[in-house]
Amino acid sequence: MKELKRIAIVTAGPLPVPAVKGGAVENIVENLVKENEIEEKVEFHIISVYDAKAELISNRYKLSKFHFIKTPNYIKSMDRKLFFLIRLIKKHTKKSHEIILERLHIVNAISKILKQNNFDEIIFENSAPLLLSLKTRGNYKKYLGKYSYHMHNKISGSYGCKNIFSNCHKILSVSNFMLQHLPDFLSNFDTKKKVVVKNGVDTEIFRPVDDDQSKSKELLSKYHLSEHDFIIMFAGRLVPEKGILELVNAFENLHSKNAKLLIIGAPFFDTAANDSDYMKQLKSKVAQLKDKIIFTGYVPYDEIADYYRLANLSVVPSMWDDPAPLTNIEALCCGTELLTTNRGGIPEYASPDYATVLNVNNEFTHNMSQAIDNIINNPESSKEKLAISNHFLKTHNQSQYYKDFISVFDEN
Repeated sequence: MKELKRIAIVTAGPLPVPAVKGGAVENIVENLVKENEIEEKVEFHIISVYDAKAELISNRYKLSKFHFIKTPNYIKSMDRKLFFLIRLIKKHTKKSHEIILERLHIVNAISKILKQNNFDEIIFENSAPLLLSLKTRGNYKKYLGKYSYHMHNKISGSYGCKNIFSNCHKILSVSNFMLQHLPDFLSNFDTKKKVVVKNGVDTEIFRPVDDDQSKSKELLSKYHLSEHDFIIMFAGRLVPEKGILELVNAFENLHSKNAKLLIIGAPFFDTAANDSDYMKQLKSKVAQLKDKIIFTGYVPYDEIADYYRLANLSVVPSMWDDPAPLTNIEALCCGTELLTTNRGGIPEYASPDYATVLNVNNEFTHNMSQAIDNIINNPESSKEKLAISNHFLKTHNQSQYYKDFISVFDEN
């Protein structure tokens, strides 16, 4: 039997793989692992933060080995104390400041794993500081020409790794937009080494369901909704760049009286920034519309498709240069009508042929309200939705994503 190429995927951010706690990147990586069980083309080595449930699920996968990194409690305790001191000096601090010492511990642990193994290729997933693991134990020399960076968001800085970045085997991106906006220190990076791999989703989960309405009825009952309600859904983080406040403002001004807004995500206002002006505005607005807005709390990733199938409309009102939100693909695969914006890489996934796409400008909230009213009054036919769904099921499925991803490393 031919020996399989050993590809390490370094994901070690705050969420584990398998993606038992959600996370777009983490779900994408697990989808690769799942598909590899079928295709059997490589041996994956997944480097991830430790989670007991994730470790249990990882045992299902025979062609992937998992390297879990545990952070000692004393480091977590020191981080809490350090974060408390930072907040005394600066009230509004970044979420990333909560795990400064833990991140250093993780980078050191990755460095050890890379030293102890001989991987044919390493892919660093979406976190520039992880490249620091190549700076110690001779790893940079050992893996020169064998490591790549997979960007799901803009690269925020080099973190002292400019030379390491410049010598990547490949830079993968989720959209052409992202590759056109590399940082200055990568402005001369070889074009031939820049590759777009379009995101895909598990279409066994995200697909229309025609014959079984029991789950929709269950959700209608759970959230006290009526079959006559026009259900609008938002799935994502409650942060300014995601446009949730703009959506709530647009929702308030709808002419339609039977619309309900379903917001799917982590517990509402359970963030370190819950005292920000932005969150205060959001709280106030939601309080005024409490009979019309429903918060689901955290929903496991493999159950979110039921919400897309329940909803009449999915809204992804990105205010920032969103690289390629999976929520757009998920909605379209499920046959749910979509309203989104033209920011970042979104048009590469959701063109006006498939969705209502709005400009983000001074009239954005007003235009969104008008667009939603128009969709309510003129919904796409089931035939149109099914045609769009079938297109995305063929082009953005897990199998196609796996093939595109693996082919990058079959090339020289």
